[in-house]
Amino acid sequence: MRLRCLKEKICKEIYLKQVYREKSEKMKGEGNHNFGKTFSEETKKKMSASIREAKRGISDELIIQVRKLIEEGYKNIEIQEMFRLPRHTITRIKNGEIVCRNEEKTEKQPLTQVEVNLSKRKIFAHEILVVIEKLNECWKITSILDYLVERRNTNNIPNNLTIDIIKNIKRNLTNGKLVIYDFELPKEKYEYYIKIITGFVKKPV
Repeated sequence: MRLRCLKEKICKEIYLKQVYREKSEKMKGEGNHNFGKTFSEETKKKMSASIREAKRGISDELIIQVRKLIEEGYKNIEIQEMFRLPRHTITRIKNGEIVCRNEEKTEKQPLTQVEVNLSKRKIFAHEILVVIEKLNECWKITSILDYLVERRNTNNIPNNLTIDIIKNIKRNLTNGKLVIYDFELPKEKYEYYIKIITGFVKKPV
């Protein structure tokens, strides 16, 4: 009997999901009652708030609390555990993708490829110069890494350098790619950079 009850429940769930799927498909495009209509910004905000309420979206009070904790330096995972929220929700609040109902989302300009590259970089421009100098002097990659790590430790700079970062610089130089942008260094330093990459010798390091 228990198995029969479970089977009935499962079949019912499958049926309902299929019904909802079909209903969702019918409401797409021209099938949607709002298709082709234009709405004012105020109406759009009201509709958005209504949808959030229907989906039991995160409350304005909780959004404000999360923002406060982010400003105080709490990590996403800590806030997630406090409020039992999905981590991506914390990230979306942090990025301004989820805002209070009386607020408007700020339109963000997409990053250029250069900005994306710089946001991912974990090594400073002046350290890249050191890497190139040492490569030209035929230092081993491991020795270059050890040298940079020691410099960071001496200057109390957190170390997130890895051997792959040095390898990538060497690979890009070998392929003739620029690894420093002109706005990252003073004019004299950038000219020096161009000079040493021009003299970069493709030797096994």
